[in-house]
Amino acid sequence: MYGYFSYSPIPGIGIEVTLSATLLETSYVSGKVYSLEISRDLVRGKLFIGLDYMYVDYKYYNTEFSQIQNVGELNLTWKVIRKLSLSVYYEGTFETLNRYHRIYAQVNLGF
Repeated sequence: MYGYFSYSPIPGIGIEVTLSATLLETSYVSGKVYSLEISRDLVRGKLFIGLDYMYVDYKYYNTEFSQIQNVGELNLTWKVIRKLSLSVYYEGTFETLNRYHRIYAQVNLGF
């Protein structure tokens, strides 16, 4: 089951906010994912920034293993020309014992 609430833009500051929740039940895992996304144009139509946070709680059946993660993402997108944009992302996943960091880039070219 998935649900979300989105509000955009917040008057005066131009920030878009999305809250979401996912409840997951399968044959091997039960989980909950809660998310908060905040985004805004830094330069209207040219430069965009986003900040995301997710709380992930998975419980695996037939084991005592459960997994809780705090995931954060920061992204920056630059619309170079009408159909070309460049994006850079940082994503950090934080667990009790482990931390994972990813940085990646994306080039979008529309036709």
